[in-house]
Amino acid sequence: MFITNLLVAGSIAYIGLKSLPMGKLRWWQRSKQSDMTWSSGSSTTATIESSAAEDPITEDPNVYSEPTRAQFTAQRHRAVAGTAFWLAVGGYFFPPLTLVSVPFTILSTVPIIEAGGRSLFRDGKLRPSVFNSALIVTCLVTERYVPAATLSWLHHTFRHMRQQIQDGIQQATSEISEDLVNLSAQALGNPPRNVWAVRENIEVQTPYTQLEIGDIIVASRGEFVPVDGVVKAGSGTVNMVLRTGINMPLEVSEGERVYARSFVSEGRIRIQVEKLIQQ
Repeated sequence: MFITNLLVAGSIAYIGLKSLPMGKLRWWQRSKQSDMTWSSGSSTTATIESSAAEDPITEDPNVYSEPTRAQFTAQRHRAVAGTAFWLAVGGYFFPPLTLVSVPFTILSTVPIIEAGGRSLFRDGKLRPSVFNSALIVTCLVTERYVPAATLSWLHHTFRHMRQQIQDGIQQATSEISEDLVNLSAQALGNPPRNVWAVRENIEVQTPYTQLEIGDIIVASRGEFVPVDGVVKAGSGTVNMVLRTGINMPLEVSEGERVYARSFVSEGRIRIQVEKLIQQ
């Protein structure tokens, strides 16, 4: 009991000692940056912009390494929490494993307590990390090692799942937005950025600006025909309401002509380019 309380107290003290110098460092960096801005004025700004224009390749590696570092840190915490959990579970069969799990549980709890402290004292909000850190510390102090390890493992696991879901939603939203912008531009008579062109019988995504008369492109369901041309393969249904003002689906197949701004509502066709949209 005493050893456990000592470990918990030590971890909390470590968090406090670690947060204090980091807070001072951030304050000193902000103060220094502010002083440099006020003292140098517009001449410094011009010098910085000139240097950036002359040497555009020189970049701060920390800008690009930060996301990777954060992902690595989260993965490490999750691995430590998982190790603590399985050691604690193994303690049911071999009791010494329970005590071995305590340092791992404390190590995986440190970032939870840090997050809870930031949420409570800096942001003034009660986030899950606040409750989780309080529950885990309580479990450790009362020698409930398995629940403590379980809570820590679940916290890091659900945090990882939430991040994965957020990344997936963000990526899907970005792709949907890009598709909508692309379709809107074509509906207004502008060419798409890229098309699927047939190169040596292989469909390759190609910039529209690289298309030439005689190339074969592919138009599928839900897309606009980006050129005037002749269907060389496949069949489908197109609607030329944007060209004619008449909402009338037309069946097209090999040998028939199709026109730009026709919407493919069914099927998939390969078209030989006869005329490109002027940009």
